Formats: sequence, structure tokens, C-alpha cells
Amino acid sequence: GQQNHFEAVKNAHGGTEIYQHWYPDHGTYWQSLRSSIRSRKGYGNWKGFIWHQGTQEQWTVEEDTSLTYLGNLTDLIISVRQEMFDASQAGTWQCQEEIPVIIVQIGHWPHYERAQRVRDAQAQYCQGDPRAELVLMDDLSRNYHFDAASFLVGGNRIAQAYQVAVHASFLCPLIPAPSHIHTQGQVSAQSMSNSPSLSSLNPQWYRDWDSVICRQGSPPYFWSKTFKSAEACCGNSFSSFSSSSSNYAALCLAASIMGITKVDD
Repeated sequence: GQQNHFEAVKNAHGGTEIYQHWYPDHGTYWQSLRSSIRSRKGYGNWKGFIWHQGTQEQWTVEEDTSLTYLGNLTDLIISVRQEMFDASQAGTWQCQEEIPVIIVQIGHWPHYERAQRVRDAQAQYCQGDPRAELVLMDDLSRNYHFDAASFLVGGNRIAQAYQVAVHASFLCPLIPAPSHIHTQGQVSAQSMSNSPSLSSLNPQWYRDWDSVICRQGSPPYFWSKTFKSAEACCGNSFSSFSSSSSNYAALCLAASIMGITKVDD
């Protein structure tokens, strides 16, 4: 049968913190990670990102970095996906958010409050990203290092999680809608003043909707399982909205589905 050749590129250092060592354009090892991604351009296509880190956040002295772990992890994944998207051949992925991400959760050790916050942040990220999967390791080695059996079991779980992530139903964020679709005149701010706005809603609330999945970020991104174009649902809903986000079409689409006629800055 046909053989598919692949390369697993490892860029890792022990005892690292996500912000101090990996954060884009700041961390000690970010340049090395980015270079390893860019160096494969022209030799194949990136198929996913596996992140296994977090225990060191328990021991930081200057500040409690577990409190900012979710935001730092989110920013790191955005940057890594962008680098992988740019280093892959055109057409490999429709958008960077489509690239699968596997998060290996902190294992059984350590058992302290900060470590648990990191575990929760890792799980929360995966809950909000349709192409991310969480790998649990807390039922394996009880030591502060994984033993051989734990690595074998963990590797198998990572492979299974990747299959789930890569086949997950997903539509890329919509590009900004052309200005010509707004054909029904201007809607005044007064006529929209009694309508709910996106900024007044809890992001978790619209994650629960079947039609829209929301991932927090800057700018926010919305994915629809129902509509393939913003014009289909947005052109006949309302003709103007305000937003500082560049993703106008996605905001318009999400607002239309939820019956919202005002999108705040």
C-alpha cells in the first residue's frame, strides 16, 4: 500500500513557563520554535500542534502565572497556527484555525492550587476551540516524571485525540462582508437602543447555541454550523452595525442568528 511519510518536530525545554519562555515575540524559546516551523517550508505541510507544558507555573516566584495561563496559551496557539499556516502549501488548510491542536494536560503531580488552575485553563481552552482536544494524564504516573508506560499510553492518547480534532466539524471564520450587501439603508442608533448587544452577553452563553460557537479573543471569532455566507443571513437582517473588529461578516452572522441588532465596539 501507499506509505505516507511524516516528521515529528520536537522543540522542547524542561522547567519552562509559558510566558517567560514561549510567549510570541517575548519568550526565551519563541524564536527557536518559530524557526523550526519556518524551516520546514517547502518540505511538506504542517498537520498539527501538540502542547505539553504547565507544571512549572506552580513554582513561579514573581507572580502567580496560573492566573494568566489561559490568555497566554490562547495567544501562543494563535501565533503557532499562523506560522504553520504560512509555512504550508496553499490549500492545505482553509484557515489557520483549522489546524488541529492537542493539549496534554498536567498529570497527577503536582497537587497544588496553581497547578489545578492550569489544568482547568487547559481544559477550558479545548472546550472553546472546535479543533482542539485535551489529553488526560492524571491517571498515569504518580511521580513528578512520567515513566515509560505513561509515555506509551500518553502517546496513544495523543494519536487518538488528533484523529478526533482533525475530523471535527468546522467552518473557517468568515471574511469581512463586501460593502455592497448593505442595501437597505442606515439603521439609526436610536432604533437599536433596546436590543441586546454582544458585549452585554456572557461568551459562555452563546457557546451553548447549536448554530454558533464562540471563541474569546481579540478580535472575537465566530463559527457557524448553519450558514456558509454572511450575505445569506445578514443581508436581509439589518443594514448597519458598529464594530472595531475586522471580522465584520462573522459578527454580523452571529448577531443575526441570535436576534441581536447591535454589535458593540
